Amino acid sequence: MKPYPRKFQQPVKEKVFNYRLSRARRIVENAFGILSSRFRVFRRPKILAPHTTITLIKAACALHNWIRKNNCEPCITVDVEDHENQCIISGNWRTGQSSENLLPLCATQERNFIQGARLKRDGLADFFMGDGAVPWQYNMIQ
Repeated sequence: MKPYPRKFQQPVKEKVFNYRLSRARRIVENAFGILSSRFRVFRRPKILAPHTTITLIKAACALHNWIRKNNCEPCITVDVEDHENQCIISGNWRTGQSSENLLPLCATQERNFIQGARLKRDGLADFFMGDGAVPWQYNMIQ
């Protein structure tokens, strides 16, 4: 999903959405960072069918959980948000990670996205300001 563009006077709703979107991306990065630090198979791009990829990820998650439950290896930590100091503390899975296993994102020719995507983004932004609001989201956008 595309964040709202950064502006000099960005409305709070857009700042909150961008923060929550980046937070969700960080969760996914943590998950795949932990998997790639534990299992070498995730350190290189995969050319697999979608259903095979899903099976591989589920199997790796099950193995990871079994290893943690049985305390077979030292604990791998994830990124943590320090709400008081408004900063992010990196997890130990990031040490020794190279960007070689991530494919670079390339800009597309099309700069505008479809109206349906814009409506979904606006709907999520409204949700984050209403029923989906959490108290600490405002601390992190200051």
